[in-house]
Amino acid sequence: AEWQLSLVNTGLPEGWSFNPVEPIGDPFTLAPSIPQSIDFVANVPASALGGDAGVAVLHLALASDYSINTTLNVPLEVFRTRGLDIVGPEGINISSGQGRPGGPASAWFMVENLGNAEEQTTSISWTAPSWGGSPTIQDSDGQTLFSVTLAPGEQRELSAVLDVPVGTALGASSDSTMTMCMGSGEDALCEELTVVFRAVALAASPTHVRTLPD
Repeated sequence: AEWQLSLVNTGLPEGWSFNPVEPIGDPFTLAPSIPQSIDFVANVPASALGGDAGVAVLHLALASDYSINTTLNVPLEVFRTRGLDIVGPEGINISSGQGRPGGPASAWFMVENLGNAEEQTTSISWTAPSWGGSPTIQDSDGQTLFSVTLAPGEQRELSAVLDVPVGTALGASSDSTMTMCMGSGEDALCEELTVVFRAVALAASPTHVRTLPD
């Protein structure tokens, strides 16, 4: 019997396509009890983000009687990759900051989203420093951040800030480890950064400048 196969791509995001690898006859013949394989190829723009999805619809109908038909929905989704990297000035997960007694000590670090979808931190925690209190995260404008949102591949330069108690001896230090997580449960992705804060007589700002060669 002769059948007609139609393909509807309206359920796909703009720029996506789903088509047969080889042209299909219109109509084409299907023999009873003999399976026939048709290969399709999906094309997705390089700009698509992880988790983007759509549905292609295949509609097969008997050429002589369209009331005999079947429909198949084919879901398409970009595989989501995830990755998080946190480094200090030396390119490892350690940073250090300096501050005068009675003022803030600031330590530079960079966080990068290695995945292909936007990510937002679900938790940021610190171990207790011996100086008391808890470090905070600030951006380049000095604004305190309680969460961090990163586009795919985005890098952000941030600072860990802790107040140095009045009367702290010069040269004394206090350390704290930050754990930053994205996602939750089995999908949680966490990275740590150890920060050493030190009391000094003279502190400069910014604490670190990152430059890349041309």
